[in-house]
Amino acid sequence: MCSNFQLFDGTSFTFTYLLADAKTKDAIIIDPVIEQVERDVRLVQDMGLNLLYARKFKLLNKIKAQVFHVLSAVLYILENGLD
Repeated sequence: MCSNFQLFDGTSFTFTYLLADAKTKDAIIIDPVIEQVERDVRLVQDMGLNLLYARKFKLLNKIKAQVFHVLSAVLYILENGLD
C-alpha cells in the first residue's frame, strides 16, 4: 500500500508529490521546490520515511503544458472549423 501526498508552494504555484510505501517506508519526492526543502525534509523525518529519490521534472511539465495547448487548439478547430 502506498501513501501519496500532494504539497503546494504558493509562491511558484507548484505541486510537489511525496510517494511512500507504507510497508517498507521507502519514499520518493517528485518535483521538489528548492524553497520548500525544509518542509519536505521535516515531513519525511516526521513520518519516519527512507527517502530514496527526489526528481525535478520541470522540462516535462513545460512539455505537458505545450501539448495541452496544442490539443486545446486542435479540439477548438475540430468543433468550430477554421473560419
